[in-house]
Amino acid sequence: MTDSFPLTAAALREHASDFHVYEQQLALELGGLSRLQINELTFARLTKPDPLRLFGLDCGEGVLMSDVGGNDAGGVQSAPRRTDGELILLWTLPAALILWIASFFLFPGFNPPMSPTMTAEQVAAFYRDPAHIPQIRYSMILFNWFGVCLVPILALITLQIRRMAHRTPIFSYAMLACAAGGPTLFLVANVCWLLAAFRPERSPELTQLLNDLGWVTFTILVPFLIGQCVILALAIYFDDPARPVFNRWVANFNLLVAAALVPAAFVGVSLTGPLAWDGLLSFWVKNVAVAVWIVVMGVVLGQAVYRERAENRRRPDELVTT
Repeated sequence: MTDSFPLTAAALREHASDFHVYEQQLALELGGLSRLQINELTFARLTKPDPLRLFGLDCGEGVLMSDVGGNDAGGVQSAPRRTDGELILLWTLPAALILWIASFFLFPGFNPPMSPTMTAEQVAAFYRDPAHIPQIRYSMILFNWFGVCLVPILALITLQIRRMAHRTPIFSYAMLACAAGGPTLFLVANVCWLLAAFRPERSPELTQLLNDLGWVTFTILVPFLIGQCVILALAIYFDDPARPVFNRWVANFNLLVAAALVPAAFVGVSLTGPLAWDGLLSFWVKNVAVAVWIVVMGVVLGQAVYRERAENRRRPDELVTT
């Protein structure tokens, strides 16, 4: 086996005329690899006779198994494609949307939203109402499952960012970091509301404190959501316009959603008005924006996943020799 050729800027410039052609060819042959690996493998193929060994793809006879499902000519079963797992995660989106709608209308504190100006006695009476207690408890359980269902959605978006034509994985790492914050704070808000209804006989001041914690946490977590939208928009703008993973309008849509979420970040400065947690901007605009974002991103994610699967099926189900 020959030594790997160093990946230098000068060498890249020297082979620039052939780089894009090989890159397109490898994108079809090796759809299971990330965009960064394909770029590195493209350069390696130009500079050494057996580049597939860079990624541990040596099959002993200089042969690479296609990642397309099914049996090859020799009757060997290849591994499932990455898009099979993505398709499974994709179908958690309808469950997430159903849980969001069901829990939103089941929680009595949302219909209408509780006012920040309620006294401690009024808040305690709300949580002590026998008709409210089961509704609050069950709606919080549903909300928790909704938060879990957000994880596959955000993981799918991160995978699609990895497919984009970037020379760095920084966008996918940043997206993954932001994705950890939103569902976590959402869980904290649910726990606060659940605790307020778990022992409604506690002092009104403690119940009001838990209620305040729940509402403020639920509303003020938007910086993580804004970060996700902005990072995704930047990743789309820096993608290859000739073969984009997402269309440019998806980036514009995410920036619009980010702008709609900004007012909710100031929920702590007012007890009344549009910035209060029950106000037009902090409650209605924010929650409608989140619901629309889930629907729209679910559609475009489905299109991206099914398009990738169609591209994989168009590749020959045979061994690819180097």
